[in-house]
Amino acid sequence: MKYKRHLVVSILLLLVLGCGNEKTKIVDYYYIFDHVDFDNNRNRIDGKNVLMCNPAFKNDPFVKDLKYVEWSDSVIIATTTNGHFIIEANSNGLCCGCGNETKGPFTLNELNNFKNKNDFQHIDKIKLD
Repeated sequence: MKYKRHLVVSILLLLVLGCGNEKTKIVDYYYIFDHVDFDNNRNRIDGKNVLMCNPAFKNDPFVKDLKYVEWSDSVIIATTTNGHFIIEANSNGLCCGCGNETKGPFTLNELNNFKNKNDFQHIDKIKLD
């Protein structure tokens, strides 16, 4: 029953978030949306440049006010107006609905330490306006 409820909520969020919003695919079902009206908890917001899953589950990563995003097969680094955030893959990988967590905000120095310690090499990167 819980699965059906998540499926219905995910479909509704997909319909709401997918209408009229430009989106850029990152990895799996992680996207950057130009604008969203609801967060993963279905709270009404005015979110611009948002990294989130589509479909989104309640505990999936949600990062707004993006300035810059870079990623590898196992890490997404999101730079925002409020600091740097890291999403690391768990044993299920870097995927939506898999329990990936958002960590941060980190300072630039902390982010650089993470990159050096983990030998982070991005596959791609995007700068947002």
